[in-house]
Amino acid sequence: MRAANVPVPQLPVVQAWRAGSVAVINDVYGAVQTWIAGLPASPIRDFLHQGVVSVRATALSVVGIRVGATPSCVSTGNCSGQDFSGQDLTMIYAQKVNFSYANFTDANLNDANLADSNLTGAYLTDASVKEANLSNVNLTDAKLSSASLISANLTRAILTRANLTDAILISANLTNANLTNANLTNASLTSAKLNGAIWYQTTCPNGTVTDTGCKT
Repeated sequence: MRAANVPVPQLPVVQAWRAGSVAVINDVYGAVQTWIAGLPASPIRDFLHQGVVSVRATALSVVGIRVGATPSCVSTGNCSGQDFSGQDLTMIYAQKVNFSYANFTDANLNDANLADSNLTGAYLTDASVKEANLSNVNLTDAKLSSASLISANLTRAILTRANLTDAILISANLTNANLTNANLTNASLTSAKLNGAIWYQTTCPNGTVTDTGCKT
């Protein structure tokens, strides 16, 4: 016997609504954070930063999105050399922040927004960076071995001399990324977007060195 009036979940509609809500929340948050960043360094600026971080986390929780901790140094724009190893940084918003030589080993950066940030020499070994926004990020000399970068946005990222051995780059967007002298030995590039990528003395997943491009 057929059950009467059983509602059919509208998953695509729910997903679209959630994605739209997240985009709006992040747009507002980004605008407010840009304004706060322009204020003189003071306890008041730090207080305002932590306040909007808390409001964003609460707003995202309403639409079913969990947010990890946002390091206090993000409010200053300088997290250089900080240790975030093993931390839950899911969905953090940290655009244009200096993370040079920071340690993200085994950290969770899924869905994080680090666009336009400086991660020169940063350690992301075994980190989970799925669907993160790393567009225009400077990852020169970064250590990304065994990192999971599934569906990450790496458009125009600078990956010069980056160590990507055993990295998972399935469906990652590397459009116009700079892979000069990058090491991709045993990396997975299945379905990765590589249009316009810069290749020069790049080590491909199969160990060959190329100036023209690796096969996916």
